[in-house]
Amino acid sequence: MSWYMTLPHWPSRSLRVAKSEVRRESRLALDRQARTIGATSCGNSTVSKGLALFLAFIGMVTMLLLGVALLLGSNRLSFIFHEQRGDAPFVMVNLLDFVDQAAEQRYFDGYARDTLQLVEALGGRQLWAARTDEVLAGNAADGWQLIALVEYPSRVSFIDMVTSGEYRDGLDARAAALERTAVYAGTPRFPFEPELDRSYVVRLTRLGEGADYEAFEDRWGQQEHELLERHGGVLAWSADLNPLVAQAEDQFDRMTVLEFRDAIASGDWALDPERETLVSLERRLFERDVLLSTRTFDVPGTEETHSDVGNSATQTM
Repeated sequence: MSWYMTLPHWPSRSLRVAKSEVRRESRLALDRQARTIGATSCGNSTVSKGLALFLAFIGMVTMLLLGVALLLGSNRLSFIFHEQRGDAPFVMVNLLDFVDQAAEQRYFDGYARDTLQLVEALGGRQLWAARTDEVLAGNAADGWQLIALVEYPSRVSFIDMVTSGEYRDGLDARAAALERTAVYAGTPRFPFEPELDRSYVVRLTRLGEGADYEAFEDRWGQQEHELLERHGGVLAWSADLNPLVAQAEDQFDRMTVLEFRDAIASGDWALDPERETLVSLERRLFERDVLLSTRTFDVPGTEETHSDVGNSATQTM
């Protein structure tokens, strides 16, 4: 069983804080409503006790919604209240940088191994994990040490897991090991079945104002496909992203994974002059367009040691 995965910590902590804040604000709102209605009732006998309670309830619900929205944010709310939250599978996309090599090993030992067991108990699985080998397009900070995809059967099952005591037990180890992270709920456009002997390039994009991916496909899709095919590449996976934990510069809205027979083929594709021309034209549509050459992990089982984590680049492929 593979131990290589990661999960965001926001739901458990944020939801607990949200619940506490909401209960406090709700009690205050209820008291204010009751005093107001009570005063009105003394001067107007037509205001019934039932109406007073109903209005107090409305005030409580309003404070509840405002409190949750404030603490969680719109992206997390859309994740929690997704219309298919109970039965639609999704993929959690995780980008991670560790404090140092020792911290990375502590991350696996103190958090990832046990958490993956919880994931598998839900019917989920680790889908793919890779290191960034080179930033082909983007900034130096875009070269995340680890990219990990974890598949879940539903959003409800994920929320149940991250609000459990078993999951929270590992959060301190996770927080201490990570220097920074970005987490996205991914809605796949089609399935992903990665192979260990292939080379993968990850593209992370964010549309500019007024742009959409349909326009991108109509204008550049055929040329992108032909160029990819010329170098023996295929579109292996794509997902629309909902950023749950991400800084402003990391607010991507789509992830695409391209598969090549080897790193030489992917490098030739990335450096093709025709692609450079395409990229210059596509800048009109994208605010951010990051391209990462990656190396897939052949991850050991949980029973194996992780002393070689920092040297994994020489052991994978």
